[in-house]
Amino acid sequence: MASALVAGVKKQLKHTLSGRDKAPVLPTCRSDDSLGPLTDEQKIEAVLDEPKFGMFALFQYHVKYGYKNEQFQQRNRVYCSHLFSLWTALPVLVFCAQWLLYVGLVVHKLRTYKDGICPNKAAYEQKVVMSGVAMLYFVRSFFLWDNVVDRASKHKVVSSCITICDYMQEFSFNLVCYATNIYMVFTETDVTNMILDSMAMEFLMMIDNEFEQWYFKLIPGSAIDIYDKFFVETKKSKCQYICCLPYKLLLIALILFPFLCFIMIFYGAICK
Repeated sequence: MASALVAGVKKQLKHTLSGRDKAPVLPTCRSDDSLGPLTDEQKIEAVLDEPKFGMFALFQYHVKYGYKNEQFQQRNRVYCSHLFSLWTALPVLVFCAQWLLYVGLVVHKLRTYKDGICPNKAAYEQKVVMSGVAMLYFVRSFFLWDNVVDRASKHKVVSSCITICDYMQEFSFNLVCYATNIYMVFTETDVTNMILDSMAMEFLMMIDNEFEQWYFKLIPGSAIDIYDKFFVETKKSKCQYICCLPYKLLLIALILFPFLCFIMIFYGAICK
């Protein structure tokens, strides 16, 4: 078990964001080197599940190909989400909205919290909620890592600066939101608001994924077109070397996050 864990971490740290990683974790592991031909439904699922295809790549698709896609015309419907994704850059606006809301919440908390790092003034029920939230995120921290392992190299996606930026946005924003959630719960003085703050961060994390799900539900042909154009073998991008250090730092942060959550189970309950 320990050897598999070490081998898995080493394999992930060596990943270069350049497509599917077919190397087995251990010599005894099988490597799935071929996905085979996919159905249209599998192509749609692959696009939705791929972290390298996010808001920036979706906007790039609209700039290059989306205006030529006649799937919505064949269905005898005109969808504003398709038309205005290019004209008003809806995917980019989703990205901006996520970070603006996040920054606004964090700045507000930093400006209004004045009790220091260990005030120890909270009521008993607030300490209990703080410990419970930290315990919940301790459990979720392992799924964060598993999500990277499962989705990082599942498909052969075009490796470019845009797709790599989407990849970093997908996982880094989730990690930042989880860590910030712990801070917001620690600094909040009302039990109800502690829960609501957690839900607010969860909402921010899901905005971009919900946009993709609704978009491809209305125009599934776009997802199929995207798979055929973006999900192919390609040469390595120079951007992967630029993003190499941030990617390694992200992986290290994911490894350290469970320790932070475990510490906050006790520190938060004592010092809140």
